[in-house]
Amino acid sequence: MGNSEKQRIGIVGAGAAGLAAAWSLGRSGRFDVSVYEAAAHVGGVATTRGVSLPGRDAVRVNDQVLLGTPSYRNTARFFEEFGFSLSPTRLRVAMGTGEARWSTARATPFIARMRPEIRRFRRTLELVRRAPMPLFLAIPIDAVLRAGRFSADFRHRVLYPLMSLFFASGVDSARVPAAVVAGLFLDEDSRLFDLDAETFLAPSTPITFFPDLAEVYARVAAALNARVHTDAEVLSVVRSAQGVRIERRGGAPEELDAILIACSAERALPLLADASPLERLALRGVTYQDVTLVTHTDADYIRHHYGDDPGNGTQYYVRNAPHDMTRLEISINLGSCQPWLPEGAELSVFQTFDPLDTIRADKVLFTRRTRHNRATPGYFLRVLPLLRRIQGRRRTSFAGAYLMFNNHENAIVSGLAAADHLGAPYPFSEEPAARLQFERYRRAVYG
Repeated sequence: MGNSEKQRIGIVGAGAAGLAAAWSLGRSGRFDVSVYEAAAHVGGVATTRGVSLPGRDAVRVNDQVLLGTPSYRNTARFFEEFGFSLSPTRLRVAMGTGEARWSTARATPFIARMRPEIRRFRRTLELVRRAPMPLFLAIPIDAVLRAGRFSADFRHRVLYPLMSLFFASGVDSARVPAAVVAGLFLDEDSRLFDLDAETFLAPSTPITFFPDLAEVYARVAAALNARVHTDAEVLSVVRSAQGVRIERRGGAPEELDAILIACSAERALPLLADASPLERLALRGVTYQDVTLVTHTDADYIRHHYGDDPGNGTQYYVRNAPHDMTRLEISINLGSCQPWLPEGAELSVFQTFDPLDTIRADKVLFTRRTRHNRATPGYFLRVLPLLRRIQGRRRTSFAGAYLMFNNHENAIVSGLAAADHLGAPYPFSEEPAARLQFERYRRAVYG
């Protein structure tokens, strides 16, 4: 390749990570970029669905990626580049049922009983924050709380239900490293939850809602200085000293200078026809949990199982299984999470993760099965160092939210970091908060 030629980069996956990388690479003017997406649409899991309801016009709802926080600065800046913005609001949740119910709307006797443990929890997290990072990356939060004699009610009815909103898994919340949990609550630059000594979760906890994500990513794809191929599943990737050869469904083989694989680890590994032992070890080390998402209009399910009126503005509900408090069900009032709906509009559409009871079949709009990566001590201590060792080797880089935490900010940052590693400078250096998130990610994933 001559000095005047652009480097040919292929990106597998047109989700948030792949499109952020393509944008950053394309704007530098130094790369010839092609993006390959197996689906018919771009955006990955950032989907928006049309919902038809009796007696009203069809409406559009984001149905997987719904909320962010003010710390999602790279996401906000990326969206602004294409004329979109995040909508600020306050987090409103209802946790538990019966005597174990608590919420951000009002104080309850149950949360009043938990106040001594709430105060002790903050002190415990402060101790975790002061300790050397590797120590509490190796210890799950549940082990720390058990050692501190925190009650099962506090762990399984207060803390883990709240954490499940971020990790989308009640069981795995208990296994998250204590150091990570301390950051979620105490880190001034990236915390997700505001602790309150009286109510546990402060009623003023800020969050942000996303705009119509299908519209966002369609506009991103159309504006890129790159070729975006949909319905173009990549079947194999072969690397050599001379370059990268890919084969894809519906197209001729293509020769590239480097490849960025911006899909899940379990999809990435089968693509690598010549995967090295280290690549196999690293990518197989990323573990996933199956999740079933049922989108429905069964308002009676919400009333009966959560004891809440769906019209009161609550966004998230979480409850424990009646005979196994370690199992959680999450329900989302999608009508309260769409910023483009008119003020006061009621939209009785809900999404329930892993339903504990039967949702009326005639109320089910669609069911989706997905997989979420697990954020465990083993991942951060054993798998992430291996992933760091394969980044940029053999003309291959990897991006995706699974490399850190399964959220939209990490997906965007992973794409920008991969582009930076390939030679396209990070685009938001002038904003300290965005730069801080980027640098933390880059140190963790690239060293």
